[in-house]
Amino acid sequence: MAKSLGQRGYEQVLTAVWTPHAGVEVPGIDLPAEWEVALHRVGHDLRARQYAGRIERIDWIGEYDDHSGYVAVLSSVTSEGQPAQGLGTCEAAPLDSTENEIARYLANVVQDEVARAHVAWPWADGGGFCTPRLADGEADWVDGRGESLGQIGRLGDTAR
Repeated sequence: MAKSLGQRGYEQVLTAVWTPHAGVEVPGIDLPAEWEVALHRVGHDLRARQYAGRIERIDWIGEYDDHSGYVAVLSSVTSEGQPAQGLGTCEAAPLDSTENEIARYLANVVQDEVARAHVAWPWADGGGFCTPRLADGEADWVDGRGESLGQIGRLGDTAR
């Protein structure tokens, strides 16, 4: 693991990119396998339900804090015709999280950064954002009425 951010105790453990044509590409990862699987699940869903713009690219960097045992994944989103919207995150997840916990976490942080890039994702059939939720150990998307649209990683399967 390479030191990162110039801060003691932080190590870069993930570099990945998503594009609509190639999906998720992971040139560097030093995390349990569940992290990469969850990242691919979110990447699958990024192909569907974008509204008011299109995502052209997402760059991810994962940072591990050896003091807390948490991983923060920072996202930089580029939307059509716009410059990249810097690296940002609002939370972190424990290194030893389950695949579904990681999928919910990644969907949440990516959704926030996508919104900052002026794209609504994922957009519900009746309007409004969908929300990532973890219920009974499963990570899924729910609409504004609280109804499930399906598991994170299968949203693109329901796209029209």
